[in-house]
This record gives sequence, structure tokens and C-alpha cells, in this order.
Amino acid sequence: MDKLLTIVIPSYNMEKYLNRCLSSLIVDDERMNLFEALVINDGSKDRTSEIAHQFETRYPGTFRTIDKQNGHYGSCVNKGIEEAKGTFIKILDADDAFDTPAFQDYLTFLSQDTVIKTADLILSDYAEVDEQQHVFHINHYSSASGPITLQDVSGKDKELWFIHGFTYRTENLRRIRYRQTERIAYTDHEWTFFPLIAVRTIYVFKTPLYLYTNGREGQSVSSRNHAKGLWMEAQVSKSLVSYEHRIRQSANPDILAFMQAILLADTEHLYQLYLVTYRNMVSSLEPLRKLDRFIHEENPWLYDALEHYSTLVAGFRIRPVYEWRHQKKFQMAFHRFLYSSVDFLNQLRRSK
Repeated sequence: MDKLLTIVIPSYNMEKYLNRCLSSLIVDDERMNLFEALVINDGSKDRTSEIAHQFETRYPGTFRTIDKQNGHYGSCVNKGIEEAKGTFIKILDADDAFDTPAFQDYLTFLSQDTVIKTADLILSDYAEVDEQQHVFHINHYSSASGPITLQDVSGKDKELWFIHGFTYRTENLRRIRYRQTERIAYTDHEWTFFPLIAVRTIYVFKTPLYLYTNGREGQSVSSRNHAKGLWMEAQVSKSLVSYEHRIRQSANPDILAFMQAILLADTEHLYQLYLVTYRNMVSSLEPLRKLDRFIHEENPWLYDALEHYSTLVAGFRIRPVYEWRHQKKFQMAFHRFLYSSVDFLNQLRRSK
């Protein structure tokens, strides 16, 4: 390792955003030497590679462009891990950016002797921004700055368990032979789950570092695209369930309990997307049926927990999985109507 931090930037047809993304990493000369930024060009057909190479030419010790055939998001992450020279590794999507002053402070934070020697995971606050980079929401981790363990992570912080806030120790990923699923989307769930098996010590950087562009047209998380791609998220959920089953006998009990809580929250969310949030946009529930059968066979505790899952909509407590499994069609129709009405009113409120 000859760098403090490797930033992996998966990029496919990102000419509109890449310059902003890479420019946000330009800090003072001393700190520029501390990190490397790997732009993984995933077979783009636009100027993505050209823009990346321009930064490589201007900052040859920091930026590196890796041109490869298209293999989707996971293949970019896997290539980044293979090529990384940093003690720590973080993913930055090409349509997002870092807050530059916060990034400078973050590099100083990572440079602390105790962090370098002991940190397995660093959680960092992140902001949600629009395409003009206006901040409309900041996500703050409430847990102590550290060192802490997974058992010390607050319940509130489990709700912020997203890729934008994560930095791992690179050697841990290699030691557990971490590989992200390729050729499908939504594999960021794997990034916030599989490596936890190797996490003993956590630090929290309490300044918004990552600027997540939320609401960009064409995003995989836009409502229409997300609904179309839920079958891929179901595939990812299957991989999480299989992984938990594989490590159950050998994992540290405290780490396993934390991972099971994350697995349950992720799976509950997927069922809600299928059965409530996107029900009118989803063309088929067959991927969910297959996943449900798989969970029933592979993971009885998770299957039972999902049966009891409930959520609050407009003051009504609903149990979408129970209603779906037991074909409570009237309740399901009423709850979808309820959710659609609330969603419409929220959109109307936001548009004013």
C-alpha cells in the first residue's frame, strides 16, 4: 500500500457529470499525494474516458483511468479493489461528488495514527443534493466518533446504512475475497453487508463528505427505473440471504446479530417496494415469489420475521407481507390506495 485512500469511481456514459465529480477531489498539493482516484470506465460510448484521461494527465500521481469492457457497476467495484493501492477504499459514483473542504479534513482524519492502525470501517456523514448541488437534506450519524464496534452503532444510524457513508480497510476486502455481483444493478447492498464480517473497529467522521445527487433523470433509483429493476434487487437480496446462511456457524455472534438486523431491514424494504410503493408500476411479482420461496427454504427465521413486518401509512398499521402471502386482497387494495393518496399529497406539497 502506498496511498492512504483509494477512491473507486464507476463510470458509464458520465460525460455530463464526471468533470464536476473529479474536480471535487482537487485539494492542496500535500493532500493530493495521500490518495488515488481510479476512474473505472465501463465501456462508455461518450467522452467519459477522454475526461478521465485529462485529469490523469494533469495529476498523474493521483488520477488513474482504467478502460474496460462493459460489465456493470459490480465489475467496476471489483476492478477497483484489484487495482487499489490505498490503505482504505471508498466508492464515489461519477454523477456524485465530495464536498471539497470536507474531503481535505477527511484525509487529515484518516491520517491519524489510531485510524490508520485500527479502523476497519469509517462512517461519514453525507448530504443529498439536486443537480445544481443545492443541499436539501443532510444525513448525520449519531454514534460516537469512535473507536466503536458494530454493537455500539445506534438504531438511528442503521437507517443510514448506505454506500455513500462507507469507507473500508482494503486488506479486509481482499482477505474475505469480497466480490460484488456483476451485470446487474443495486449491488451497493452487498457493499454495506458482506464486508461487515471483517469489521471490528469503527470510526465516525461527523462532517458531510459525500454529495449524493438525488433526483437526476435516468438514475437507477428514480421511481420508474427502480420499479423496472426490482427483479435485480431481488437477485441481490438472494445473495445476501445466501451469504448470511453461509457464515452463520462461523461468524462472531455479535457481528452476526448486527448483520441479521441489516438483512431484515433490507429485505423488508424490498417487499414493501414490490407490494406497496411500486405495486402499480411492477409488471410481475414472480421475482418476489421466487425470492419468498427461497427465503422459506434457506432462512426460516427471516421468513417468519417478514410475516410479522408492519409499517405505518396515514395512521394505519399495515402488514404487507402477511396480507400478500395470505391473499388478503381487499386489505391489499385498500392499503395501496392509501399509500397512493399519501404519495400524491406529498408530491403536491413538494411542488408548491
